[in-house]
Amino acid sequence: MPIPVSWLDGYIHEGTFNTSPIDSADDIMYRIGLLGDRAPAQHPSPIPNLKFAPVAVGTQEVAAGRVWKTSFTAAGNYSIGVVNGVLCQIALGESTTTDDSPSAGYNTHAIAPKAPVAGSIPAMDSITWHHEKLMSDDSVLTVQFTGMKAASLTLIAAQERKYLLAKLGVLSAGRAKKNFDLDVAPAFPATANPLPFMVRDTILTFDTSGTPINISEYMRNVEVEISPNLEAIMENRSMDPAFFAEGWMKDYTLRMDLIPYSLAIWDELVATGNTKDMTVKFVRNSTTDYILATLTDVTFIEHTIESPAMGEEEVAHIEGKPRTLRFSVVDKLEGSAYNK
Repeated sequence: MPIPVSWLDGYIHEGTFNTSPIDSADDIMYRIGLLGDRAPAQHPSPIPNLKFAPVAVGTQEVAAGRVWKTSFTAAGNYSIGVVNGVLCQIALGESTTTDDSPSAGYNTHAIAPKAPVAGSIPAMDSITWHHEKLMSDDSVLTVQFTGMKAASLTLIAAQERKYLLAKLGVLSAGRAKKNFDLDVAPAFPATANPLPFMVRDTILTFDTSGTPINISEYMRNVEVEISPNLEAIMENRSMDPAFFAEGWMKDYTLRMDLIPYSLAIWDELVATGNTKDMTVKFVRNSTTDYILATLTDVTFIEHTIESPAMGEEEVAHIEGKPRTLRFSVVDKLEGSAYNK
């Protein structure tokens, strides 16, 4: 029995939700990042949802001659080495690009949730994901997931990993087997920097009385999480979701592991009823190549101190809820790499 040897994964932005299959190996596809690099990735798989309608009051089992109504939701999780801010745009909403900023050849991408249009919030963008698996007998299994949206995104800068990691949860409205093989592996855009962001260069600040304070030296781990609150809505007679219902607001979470060396900073962070504006900057170059997350009005909801073992450092685990989250990304990518 053949076993998986390797895989190719690529994506394209969808112009219209769930209507943009990749029909040939010549279609332009990009890599989303360093997929599965030293971390397990569960590729999206159809999850069967079995339901039946009771034939009488009190019926608790499927009646004789009845069959289950089956529907599918394609879901999965990826562990991805982050190399640009496209993941942030997919999870948060949309981006606007300013050319040649801060210097020639670079662009600044402002990433934020979509603004209401005529009193209604537009739906999140979707992508088509191409998953091609090479088997040990040289056969190829090719599956595509259309109408795919980010169900969650967590950016993780942890000391045990040298580079910035993203955990991306996805939901897809459709899936199909394709009968062609890719001749060329999906690649990053020509101007992209393929190197990951190194955790050691992460800059963490919080703002007190209008003055940002750098607390990077106390940081051990930091996570920024986005949840768009998606729910698959099934259509009668259909085996795939008709659409995804999106929450009326996005949920943001900031988690930090800090060494509480400074009592003044510690008191500021955990003061009851205190909110802070904070930034997390993932850096390749502090002025021309970075991802900056700005979190406003962070309310800290949990903090615990881990008693250290003999000879080890004391660590404080802190969790906060930002009111808003925005990204500013500077790199050499054109705006088309971020938006459709």
